[in-house]
Amino acid sequence: MSKTARILLDNGSQRSWCTKELAKSLKLKSIREESLSVFSFAATKPVGKTYEVAEMSLISRHDPKQHTQVEVLITDTLSGGPIQAHNKDTRKIMQHPPTRVKAT
Repeated sequence: MSKTARILLDNGSQRSWCTKELAKSLKLKSIREESLSVFSFAATKPVGKTYEVAEMSLISRHDPKQHTQVEVLITDTLSGGPIQAHNKDTRKIMQHPPTRVKAT
């Protein structure tokens, strides 16, 4: 099963995340659980929680031969508010078609 989705790649992150909504639409299967203490932005104390972990493939929209497997932690939400593009270049990039993802 595959779906086109907008993703954010952050090579500085220690984990990759996926919303429950996307995981459900891709029919991702949990491969294990992982307990974490998560500090979110501006937090002064970590929040301990156990997350389901699943695998998915990211496939380039420009060249489907380019793809990679990632493990993702599944969470209810990724952001508490809307993400706004503050300049023309960012708005232009956000208008491009999103990357295709699929369950593995």
